[in-house]
Amino acid sequence: MSGFSRTAPVHPSIRFGGIDTPMGKVQVAVSPRGVCRVSFRSRTQKGFLRDLAGRGIGPVEPGGKEVRAVLAQIREYFRGERERFTCRIDLAGRTDFEKAVLSCTRKVGFGRLVSYGDLAGRIDRPRAMRAVGNALGRNPVPILIPCHRVIAGGGRLGGFTGGTSFKRFLLRHEGHAEGRTGSWNSLHDRNG
Repeated sequence: MSGFSRTAPVHPSIRFGGIDTPMGKVQVAVSPRGVCRVSFRSRTQKGFLRDLAGRGIGPVEPGGKEVRAVLAQIREYFRGERERFTCRIDLAGRTDFEKAVLSCTRKVGFGRLVSYGDLAGRIDRPRAMRAVGNALGRNPVPILIPCHRVIAGGGRLGGFTGGTSFKRFLLRHEGHAEGRTGSWNSLHDRNG
């Protein structure tokens, strides 16, 4: 099926860097096409570089204005000064289906929640909730593509690449509260 063809990632020159955030260290890798990796699971630079190499991303070099710009946006997000990321994203290596899911997810605004089923419907694949969840589990740039804003039916948390503790943290940061029954609700009404 052509919707599931995978294009090979090609990253001629990757820049990387990281910052400390309330979630811990967040590290990014940026190709000439945009941000290709965001990680908050690799606690050290060495671990992040090992992760990049394991994904076939490289060669890598530290720093660069693109990296500084992305890190500045992430810093602003955690300070409560930014609700939308404007940096370019490089989704090389993703299937057409994954690209559709991630593109749709990127449009979910700060403070908003959608379900896996909502996303499946938005990409005209209403029965593909599980496939949507799998695509989000392979999101190479969490936070920038806000897969944490996608929850399971009935307001349940659902999974998250970085673990549910990170998902809870990000949802609380964006003004959501977990009810006694484990369902998530917005503390404020936002449009977008």
